[in-house]
Amino acid sequence: MMTRLLFTFLALALLPCSAFSQDMTEDKPVNVPFSEMECASAYEARKKELTERREQLEQREEMLEELEKELDEKIARWETLREELDKKLALFEEKSSEDFENLVEVYSTMRSSKAAAILNGMGSENVARILKAMDSEKVADIVPRLDGEKAVAVSRLLGRLK
Repeated sequence: MMTRLLFTFLALALLPCSAFSQDMTEDKPVNVPFSEMECASAYEARKKELTERREQLEQREEMLEELEKELDEKIARWETLREELDKKLALFEEKSSEDFENLVEVYSTMRSSKAAAILNGMGSENVARILKAMDSEKVADIVPRLDGEKAVAVSRLLGRLK
């Protein structure tokens, strides 16, 4: 864009105007035709317009650079926050996994009738997750002790869980 402005400026500067080609060494008054004066006036007006446009473009460029800097700072902040959140989530998942494993161990060591009584009060999906993590012999002992509808629902869920 700046190159185009420069070429335009040079083209206007090199316009052939006969008043400028006269011998300037003589002390005669310069006789400039009206069309030559219009040419010089148009040249000055165009020069002023181009200068104003260049200043506007420079201001815009500065503004865009500032906005880009702000955006980069915000992106860096979001990346830092995302990394912190990922770390906290990993810790939470690890803790949840440990808690779940402890819960499975507790139900595994209980008598089957007591475990079934407690599991009957839970949602079928949670019961299926717990039973899926247990030893199959213990599961085979607990499922028949669950309520009929709960045993059917849990059995279906166990078949879907991987």
